[in-house]
Amino acid sequence: MTRKPRGFSLVEIILAIGIFAFAAVTILTLVHRGLQTSREFNLESSAAILAGKITSLLKASYAWTDDYDENPNLRQLLGQQNLSQIASGSSVSTTNLYTRSLVHEDDEERSQGEELEIEVVTEISALNASSATGNLVAEPGLDQAIGRIRDFGKNAVFVRILISYPANAPERMRSNREFASIITKTADE
Repeated sequence: MTRKPRGFSLVEIILAIGIFAFAAVTILTLVHRGLQTSREFNLESSAAILAGKITSLLKASYAWTDDYDENPNLRQLLGQQNLSQIASGSSVSTTNLYTRSLVHEDDEERSQGEELEIEVVTEISALNASSATGNLVAEPGLDQAIGRIRDFGKNAVFVRILISYPANAPERMRSNREFASIITKTADE
């Protein structure tokens, strides 16, 4: 007598569907988290590139003189002052909006698509005890390094760049990145 093949029982079918659903949810969760991580990495890269671009612009020799009228990006950061005037004791703080493609909001070349706006607060001040030690982590030998940099006198400024995005989100929902550097004037500028 041969046995007649029988089909799957209801319990087997429900168990198979449950295992498949669990696996599918796990995979979709991993994909979603991977996409979020990738997006955050891209935004952090954009923030670091923008901070580097601003710092490079400020390191240029013409930032220390009045001869930068042809560079509107520098004018937006410094206003009516140059770095020599700021190093003499004044300070400047500006807030600018950029798109994720690093284009200033007011630039004509700005793309018309939906771009993430990045708010950039740039604070530039004379290099003194409050600006240099107040924002840097205390490390062995830091006092000596700051002392040597202060020897530059009026040829150094402290730059703090705070980048937050998306600019149109409430403060508590933004991602914030802070960059700090000391920019010195070279002898031939």
